[in-house]
Amino acid sequence: MRGAVLIIGSLLWDKKEHRIEWRKNRLLINEKIHVFAPICYGRESGEKDEKNHTMVFSSDLEKNKNLGTAYILPFKNREIKTFEDILKEAKQLSNAENSNENGNDKLCKGDKEKWCTIGIIFNPKLDKAKKDSLLKKWEQKLLDNDGLKDFAEYCVNNKEKSILSKKGEILIEWSVPVNKKNGNYSA
Repeated sequence: MRGAVLIIGSLLWDKKEHRIEWRKNRLLINEKIHVFAPICYGRESGEKDEKNHTMVFSSDLEKNKNLGTAYILPFKNREIKTFEDILKEAKQLSNAENSNENGNDKLCKGDKEKWCTIGIIFNPKLDKAKKDSLLKKWEQKLLDNDGLKDFAEYCVNNKEKSILSKKGEILIEWSVPVNKKNGNYSA
């Protein structure tokens, strides 16, 4: 298998040292693919006095074909052979998702209220039995990180369908490249 990360925000451009190192050490920056994705500013994060708007996925935007753009960046590790390979990349992503360098690689972030869950999306060409096996292991890892209790809340304003399944799968369509020359990517 090949793996990649779908980046919808500051993980691509933020100049914090731990994010720069993550991009440099884990991703093939020069192979990024510009894609359409159902994203919007849909959440506020940060302290009371310093709230920032954060990018989120939206099932309503996808349903209405009102798409923004994001990037898919392949992992430098070209061959994902085991579930542990997937987990290793997810933990690296999770650590980069931190706003500082505190080393938190949990797949679900937040104490009482989760503000981030590292979800997984599969190429529709992946064998169903392999997908089901991987998803079962993924679900268990999220549960081990005290996640998925709030999976239904991964939506905008609690008025739309969640983009996260109860097993931790991201429920959006496979991303379509903005540039048609990248139409056959398989990350």
